[in-house]
Amino acid sequence: MGLIVVSLLGLGGLLWLGAFASVTTRVIGVGLLVMAVLFALYAYLFTRASLRIEVDEVVLDVPLYGRTISRAEVLSAGVRELYLLDDSDHAPVIRTNGIGLPGFLVGWVKLRDGTKALTALTDKTAVVYLPLSNGTAVLVSVDDPARVVATLRR
Repeated sequence: MGLIVVSLLGLGGLLWLGAFASVTTRVIGVGLLVMAVLFALYAYLFTRASLRIEVDEVVLDVPLYGRTISRAEVLSAGVRELYLLDDSDHAPVIRTNGIGLPGFLVGWVKLRDGTKALTALTDKTAVVYLPLSNGTAVLVSVDDPARVVATLRR
């Protein structure tokens, strides 16, 4: 992240000092600067994803795909911890709408068992599966899956 900030400051400085002589190169430079700033902003926002369990709702706070789900919608008997490297039934197979990078998947997917699921995955070894009453599910990576499962089953 620090390298991105330094690069952005350097590009901004070059634009400010007029290092790009022609109008075309300035326009291209400004366009690159804007794209780099947006990329850095999204990179920062995606690292701040969270799952909060409150009294009446479960809040999945991720950019673009965040949701607030009523606790009544969560089928607590089906909530479980997954290890996606071994559990192929619940593994995402088709991304229908979302962002996928190595080690990062956010958005809507089809699972191998055919279920449509909202995902926020960064670690396939610490995942919580939340089936919902509308037939969809939520897959989310968390630091302590056992604690999340125990909390949601109460």
